[in-house]
Amino acid sequence: MNSKILVDCGSNLGQGYEQIKILEGIDSSWDIEMFEPSPECVKHLMSKYNKDNFNINNKAVYISYGEKEFHFTQNLSGEVSYTSVGSKLGVVKHLFTNRSHLYRLSEPIIVETIDLSNFIDELNYEYICLKLDVEGSEYDILKRMIETSSLKKVNKLYVEFHNYAIDSDKKDKYDRIRIDILNYLKDNNVNFVEWH
Repeated sequence: MNSKILVDCGSNLGQGYEQIKILEGIDSSWDIEMFEPSPECVKHLMSKYNKDNFNINNKAVYISYGEKEFHFTQNLSGEVSYTSVGSKLGVVKHLFTNRSHLYRLSEPIIVETIDLSNFIDELNYEYICLKLDVEGSEYDILKRMIETSSLKKVNKLYVEFHNYAIDSDKKDKYDRIRIDILNYLKDNNVNFVEWH
């Protein structure tokens, strides 16, 4: 086993990994764990990253093990994009209802979920780098990781908060949650980068 790991949540087509690879100096001495609920994206990832140190999971990260609805984005003409950004778990779609002038969400598929807090807690690495780009689920996930103290195991966190896209009637609440999370990260010396 290698001493460093990147846990890439919301891998999509590997764009985030490619950026973090440069920022962190990731090479073949790292283990890479990718989580992506879109089967089409996973096919792409498996063909692109068919290497021994990569483990590509066709699962969504969340706060529990089980199954959840997952929605793809579709353009205003109704064409579904199985690889576009913005696809999300059904449990957070209520946060983004005012985006209908930009895109719609497809009928759901059912995807397997993992408890990311538990997954991180069970890792045994000297250095854990976590990337979260999970289209609104980051709030629930990070709150759980704070509650269970698993976030303290993370040496470097790249997170995209989607508060800019949350409906205006819910924005204040999620802006406060984001600030509470950022304060926790600072108070506990978790090295983090807000990802965009």
